[in-house]
Amino acid sequence: MSSIGTFRISSFILFLTSITLSQWNISLDTFAGHDKNLIRTYNPIEDQIVIPQIGLSYTGNQYEVYYDGSFTQIVNNNQYNNAVHAIGFDFYRDTDRFHQNFGSDYSIRIDQEEYQYFDFREVGGHYQFMLSPVDWFILRGGATADYIQYPQEEAWNHYETGLSLDQRFLLPTRSTLLFRLNYLYRNFSPYQPDSVDQNNTSADELPALWQIVGAVRFAQSFGEHLGGYTELEYRHNPSQSNPYQIDLVSFSPIDDYFGYSGYRWNSTLKWKITPRFWSKVDFTLYRNTYLNRPIYAYDFDAGTWITDTDGNYTVIGDTREDRGRTTELSAGYKLNNLFEKASFLELTGAVTFFNNRSNDKYFEYTDVLYGLRVSYNLQW
Repeated sequence: MSSIGTFRISSFILFLTSITLSQWNISLDTFAGHDKNLIRTYNPIEDQIVIPQIGLSYTGNQYEVYYDGSFTQIVNNNQYNNAVHAIGFDFYRDTDRFHQNFGSDYSIRIDQEEYQYFDFREVGGHYQFMLSPVDWFILRGGATADYIQYPQEEAWNHYETGLSLDQRFLLPTRSTLLFRLNYLYRNFSPYQPDSVDQNNTSADELPALWQIVGAVRFAQSFGEHLGGYTELEYRHNPSQSNPYQIDLVSFSPIDDYFGYSGYRWNSTLKWKITPRFWSKVDFTLYRNTYLNRPIYAYDFDAGTWITDTDGNYTVIGDTREDRGRTTELSAGYKLNNLFEKASFLELTGAVTFFNNRSNDKYFEYTDVLYGLRVSYNLQW
């Protein structure tokens, strides 16, 4: 059965099991904006982006079922259009100071023909808890397990598990100190490699990957209208191989946080100007060292990769390293309890500046993304 068919049947079952229930939540969200460097390389491509999203859920007595959908639409370069659908459920168990939830979800991604290798099917489960033995201390933790399948490239199929733990200290100075530790492990499934030898039936397997991510955050409230936080995160990635690259320009769907190590520092300040109007500044610095990602020579005038006499790409550096910063300025206006219903309508405008410096000049770029987001939420 196709992934689309499976999704439609699952959604229908979810609908039938919830139709007799009376308490629902629906959220509608749309972002419309302009991106000055859509794929974020040295050669900017401008385009308009529209991303509608919809969420539908029912929250019963200690459980919730839900559907989420996201539809990315690029106006001119529509080969990048895609849709992501997800359904799932959660169960909750609460006592006075100990809260638990566990659940499962299923999601699919559907891309255009040129980028069908990004298509995936994912099924996962999770468990989370929160313990607050005293008023000034909160302990959170959890575990996740997922299986992701790529129909166009079985070598990328993998299991991923994660463990997380964070401690929050609520200080009398209206401050919060947080320590967070995550462990991630990815194990690839065996696959049958392409071979001209018809007698070669041996399976192959990409190497397993693991990493540890640690972070410390300090948050401070400066009264009823102003607050913010600063956070430093470090990603330790000891993996010795990078199986993700599919060619020099485009990288596979699993070319993600397992492809690099490094640090990230983020600071946010939010000002609640009136009960309805707010503004926010968000600033991020980062440095990424990529795993086994060589730097290839590129002719920027001709727009081609440089090769040697044997046709092999010319390597001019062993490791790609990026450092950069991101700054976002945003403001919003929120209306609560529209028409005397349990609902809200929020309008948010934002502009984000990207500046990425790299020893691989192909990936050195600047970008500006600006747009307007409209969000509506209704409970009944």
